[in-house]
Amino acid sequence: MIRKRLLRTYWWLERRITPGVKSSQDTYAQLVKAHVTDTTRWLDLGCGHQFWPEGIPGGRETACRAALCVGLAPDLASIRQHTALRHRVVGLQLPFVAGSFNLVTANMVFEHLEDPVAVLTDIRRLLTPDGICIFHTTNAWYWQTVLSRYVPQSVKNWLVQLSEGRSADDVYPTHYRINTHEAVRERAQAAGFEVREVTMLNTSSAGRILLLGPFVVLELLWIRLTQQPWLSRHRTNIIAVVTPSAQPMGVR
Repeated sequence: MIRKRLLRTYWWLERRITPGVKSSQDTYAQLVKAHVTDTTRWLDLGCGHQFWPEGIPGGRETACRAALCVGLAPDLASIRQHTALRHRVVGLQLPFVAGSFNLVTANMVFEHLEDPVAVLTDIRRLLTPDGICIFHTTNAWYWQTVLSRYVPQSVKNWLVQLSEGRSADDVYPTHYRINTHEAVRERAQAAGFEVREVTMLNTSSAGRILLLGPFVVLELLWIRLTQQPWLSRHRTNIIAVVTPSAQPMGVR
């Protein structure tokens, strides 16, 4: 009961302080849906048990529309619950032949990569020349992300469980090696990609009130301030769209 009241309070505050800010997950989902057709061969990396949160519709329908839909995740128990997938692969490697896919996606995965250039290079190998990679990740310059680097992993697990309802088994170590606007461009180009778009955006998240209590008002005021273009580098999330470069690898 208390949790529900806190969440209702958050939605009331958000509508008044940051009108127009929506879930970055919704923005990501709409972008992915727009790129899936009946000729799409789609690989979703780090898929876990769903493409995006349950409150966002269309995951199963989008997967069914694709010619091929494959999910890859390191956790067998989690991927088994992903009923929208036709094909599931468990592991950290990409055991596919070159040119297998024309769409690769990753939702809140790239912040966990120790070597994003190596992973992106492998993704480029998997993509057709006209393929596309879309990834959604956290922004390293968002103030909570900056502070989280100094928080022990056990505490992070507890905070995520409190604010998002995820178990500790569903929380992985973070490295933030490709988590700024500049890093996305640098790492993607190093892996042989052209950067089509890097969108810095804020996200709606009711879980903030569970973490911050009354200080959530200051957080919402900060989000409102970072809606100004000159502070975009401090927004909460990043959505990037990259495509294989026509230039040979190593030529820049």
